[in-house]
Amino acid sequence: MKGTKHLIAFSLLVPVLFYALIGCSSPGPAVPTTTDPVTVPTQTDPTATPAVPSETVPVIKPTEPSGKPVEPTVPAEPTAPVTPTVPTEPTVPDTPSEPVEEVPPAPEVPVPPVTYGVGTHGQIVKDIQTRLTVFGYKLSIDGDFGLITQWAVRDFQNRNNLPVTGVADAMTLEKLSLEPTDSTRFPGPSSELPLTKGARGDEVLELQVYLNRFNYRLVLDGIFGNATLWALKDFQKRNGIPVTGVADGATYQKLALEPTSKTRYSGPPAATSLSASKAETFVNNKGLSSPSEYLIWVSTPTTHLYIFQGSAGSWKLIKDMRCTVGKPSTPTIKGTFSVIGKGGYFTVPDHEEWICRYYTQFYGNFLIHSVVYDWDLNLVDGRLGMYLSKGCVRVSLANAKFIYDNMPYGTTVYVN
Repeated sequence: MKGTKHLIAFSLLVPVLFYALIGCSSPGPAVPTTTDPVTVPTQTDPTATPAVPSETVPVIKPTEPSGKPVEPTVPAEPTAPVTPTVPTEPTVPDTPSEPVEEVPPAPEVPVPPVTYGVGTHGQIVKDIQTRLTVFGYKLSIDGDFGLITQWAVRDFQNRNNLPVTGVADAMTLEKLSLEPTDSTRFPGPSSELPLTKGARGDEVLELQVYLNRFNYRLVLDGIFGNATLWALKDFQKRNGIPVTGVADGATYQKLALEPTSKTRYSGPPAATSLSASKAETFVNNKGLSSPSEYLIWVSTPTTHLYIFQGSAGSWKLIKDMRCTVGKPSTPTIKGTFSVIGKGGYFTVPDHEEWICRYYTQFYGNFLIHSVVYDWDLNLVDGRLGMYLSKGCVRVSLANAKFIYDNMPYGTTVYVN
């Protein structure tokens, strides 16, 4: 029995020794354990397509019979793969650049020619006026390109065979730089035929210009109307010549003289242009009323604005101010209106560098406002007692502010 046991043990040992000699493990049966399963590597088929690594599947913990999960062995983190070094590209020799075609410069934008017309101010205007006086024109050297300067430029252009525009352009300035000749010198006011009411044109404009030298303040529109007729008759009377209302040779001879205290028209002072009693009688007889205690009357024939206080039938004059109203082509509207709006200032249309201050609106675009200033409050056009606005009523700055401050909305404004 004992020998039998040794024989059996020897028979079991022989296979083990045999496999040990040839480098293999014993093909004995695997012994199951409760530890984590051992992953058995499989042989790789060299012809097979490599498997794409799948997403990590969460490990489901096996449970012991007691229901308590068995903690798995945490595998070591895999070593991050080494990024292969990307070989740098060989340096490419610089390719000779193609010659760049030279781009011609953009053409210069032509600069508009500089011109000087109505509304221009400054030294250049004084220079133009000075040269015009050399050619015989009677002008004030004030640096203000107004309507009289415009008339002189127009006449000068006509005598020099230039386009008659009333604007001093390059051609006009070139001609002004020359010396006067008999054909280019202004000889003084004249007309081939006597001028009478109803006449129109440059000769009437010239007559108005020379009457304005004597302070008649006519609108320079080239129309021989009632205002020009009245001024002409008054001029003839002051100069001791027949009062005909016709601009004839004798009238032109007097117009060529310099104004004197006797021949200059002074006009009635603002405060006495219409007596207080006459103004009050006029508005009270008209039966004018007002929702406020004030009433405004704009008299375009006398270019005066009157302010009354009181009530219908018992108005008392408290203010009489000189004003400028619309010219014949853009007259001030007539009728009975009321104050409907106010403002501190507005810019003059077509002249954004000019402003009028303290406006009081009484109908549509018709306003009562100050004379014209620039943004620095330098006076641009302070003329009063004339017909030259686009329909609005101009008064002095102080009077414009008085109306703005004291005339309530709804106050009646009567214009005749």
